Amino acid sequence: MDEISSDYQSPFGKLTPYYRSVYYGAGILLLGIIILAASESVVGVFLILAGIVVLIIALIYFYIFLYRLWKFIISASVSAGLKPLINTPAEAIGFMFIPVFNFYWIFKAIGGLPKEIIKIAGVKNVQTNIPEQLGIIICVLVFLSLIPYLGILISAILLLVLHPMFLKDCVADCERINAAEDFRLTTTQYEATSKILWESENDYSKLFNQKEYGINYYIGMAFFVGLIISRSFHFFWINSLYDYYYLPEFDFFLIGVGVDLVAAFLFVLVSHIVKQNWFIPFAWGAAYIIISIFHTSMIQGAIEPASGFTINIHIIEPMKIIYDFIYGVIYLLGIIFVVYMWGAKIWSLMIGFVASYLVYKIMRLGINFIGSPLEFRSESIFNGVDLIILFPRLIMASLIYLGFYLHFEKVSGSQITAIDTGV
Repeated sequence: MDEISSDYQSPFGKLTPYYRSVYYGAGILLLGIIILAASESVVGVFLILAGIVVLIIALIYFYIFLYRLWKFIISASVSAGLKPLINTPAEAIGFMFIPVFNFYWIFKAIGGLPKEIIKIAGVKNVQTNIPEQLGIIICVLVFLSLIPYLGILISAILLLVLHPMFLKDCVADCERINAAEDFRLTTTQYEATSKILWESENDYSKLFNQKEYGINYYIGMAFFVGLIISRSFHFFWINSLYDYYYLPEFDFFLIGVGVDLVAAFLFVLVSHIVKQNWFIPFAWGAAYIIISIFHTSMIQGAIEPASGFTINIHIIEPMKIIYDFIYGVIYLLGIIFVVYMWGAKIWSLMIGFVASYLVYKIMRLGINFIGSPLEFRSESIFNGVDLIILFPRLIMASLIYLGFYLHFEKVSGSQITAIDTGV
């Protein structure tokens, strides 16, 4: 059966938000590049960053649809008596965020998806349109996109043509399989009755209720990856600290990655253990002090072997402890506030991460102005360093959203005890 009945409801959702994010983001990015090339205006820089953020949202949508497709394929394979290529949809997406290993894994998660769809469709005598090798072609082009200059063109082809084509064909074929009269999974019933409406939850602490939903490991992974991305931006654009500490740049970076791992662990720990929303920011402020002291002590331990002489760093400074505490409090307070106001949506999380930094920045500027009004400089109000800090925060917000999505989809999926195939 190839036709889809009029009462059929898709379990995958509409691709329209993904298409809009891709093409709007690409258009804004291109406009920013043109303006920057013509006039070197700050408007061009802003549009470029805005376009990249929208494209990151498109990438999050891509992963969400990929998760839904694998969720369906795995269930359909088991129902048809076939062995799925990947065991769980969370595994399909999560393994793509493991450095180095992800270059192998995309050949399974993306390259293997069309073959799995065609295999199931063959068993159920359903016609498919997706080319069997399309996934492999995308994976090969991902490798080729690493080539300087040529990679820009390849990335544009992937982003604007092949990725949308891939999702469109995969979703269309899976909908035909699911709509077949002799092969109707209860996915739509599950979506309607058992789906956890976490995006509309206005209580941040309830999103981390481990008794009901388990521990959200995906948030820890998302937070860790987001911190590494932020550190990478600092690594390439802000390098004054390396000379100050007399450390090789890469050594400083590796120490930071270790600290980021500790920070991700503490973020998950604080979010799950502390139950009162009003107290969570203060707990994270205290945790941020620990992270900062740990970071400084790690640097102190690495300086002498690297430089050959002793440099004393004040590991514990009263004013730094106060600033670290306030930074941590405002950081999480911004997230809790936007969740309370609008829920845990991708755009609200972005607002929260940006607003928390701006509030902290204004507070620091006010303190500096009061303390030394004659030394205050107007260019310190907002500059390129702020953009380097804000841009990774937008990426962090997108990753946190994806972490919530994967976690609650996994929790919802575990509630399904049996699948009615209708056979």
